Amino acid sequence: PSNGAAANLQEAGRTNFSSGLTTGGSAGIIDEKVMGFYAELAGTVERGSQKVKYLFGGRWTRSEQILTAYNTVTDPRNATLADGGKYPNYYVPTTLKGSYSSFLPSANVVWEMMDDFQLRAAVSRTMTRANPASMMPVLGGGGSDGLSWTLGNPNLRPYYSTNLDLGATLFTGGEGYIGAGWFKKMMTGFPNNYSTVQPFTYLAQF
Repeated sequence: PSNGAAANLQEAGRTNFSSGLTTGGSAGIIDEKVMGFYAELAGTVERGSQKVKYLFGGRWTRSEQILTAYNTVTDPRNATLADGGKYPNYYVPTTLKGSYSSFLPSANVVWEMMDDFQLRAAVSRTMTRANPASMMPVLGGGGSDGLSWTLGNPNLRPYYSTNLDLGATLFTGGEGYIGAGWFKKMMTGFPNNYSTVQPFTYLAQF
């Protein structure tokens, strides 16, 4: 249905919705299209009895999202009707679009200094998508006084992590080995909640 039009969520072809859905739920539809490319370069460099193995890669991805959330609207005809004779609520969709692109490189190197001793190093950038429940443009809360509401943000972007990994391994024979490692993760773009003050008329769009 078009934005702002009432929808019958029980019609054929619609699933995962309940007739009891009310404002404050995070049910909705996410339509996502992802396009990506990946390339890698791997090889081994030998110098005497030592070897250096490497693997370099990179992934580029672009995602386009269409998010639709459904809010319950009270039938205006109920204003003059008594309980027991009122019309059921109906659902009005709010649809918003968003897109983002990401480049995720990685590098892995293993230096085989001796037959039984190796040094390794790795660096990579990884991505985690935002929680879909936090992206739905649907109101929640309200409380008994209706003064405090929560609202998802469909424009949330993924958060990223730069990962560093260093290690050394000494093989003692058979299945035994002694290893030491160091790992660090640096995250950026982690989503947070924040509060803002809006007039009641701001809620009309939802």
